[in-house]
Amino acid sequence: MIGPQDPVNEVDGDIFLEAIQQNLKGSLWVAQAFLRYASTDAVAIDINSSAAHLNFAPKFASYSIAKLAIFRLWDSLAFANSEISVFHLQPGIVDTALNKEGGGVDAFGFEDDGKWNVSLPASFNVWLASPEARFLKGKFLWAQAWEKYAISRIDTVSIPES
Repeated sequence: MIGPQDPVNEVDGDIFLEAIQQNLKGSLWVAQAFLRYASTDAVAIDINSSAAHLNFAPKFASYSIAKLAIFRLWDSLAFANSEISVFHLQPGIVDTALNKEGGGVDAFGFEDDGKWNVSLPASFNVWLASPEARFLKGKFLWAQAWEKYAISRIDTVSIPES
């Protein structure tokens, strides 16, 4: 939920705070359920947003505040449960209904060339759940930034023959 898209000085305070609370409530309930059933070496991936630490426009204040609060919620969970691996992921600009509510891929100034889909962050999440990714535990990661880094280092990776 993006929430109200009015600037802070004009927004209805109750609607603004309700949107933040609604976003945070959902994440709290997911975190509590996760902890009830998680194994001692479980992995949680907080799908977050770059809006947690970047300002895009005044109209995203409620959404940005909620996303930063959700980051802190999962970070606090990780601090209290050090055996659990928590990762925070900015999946990139994925062409979703929520993204379209905020203006869509075009609003970010990128050409919609068909690459703005869920396959990159989905594949990245599968890798994050593996033991090889534990060195990134607790980090706020950007899927598209890691893709560019990995591609730039492809010549240093050795792939075993099957």
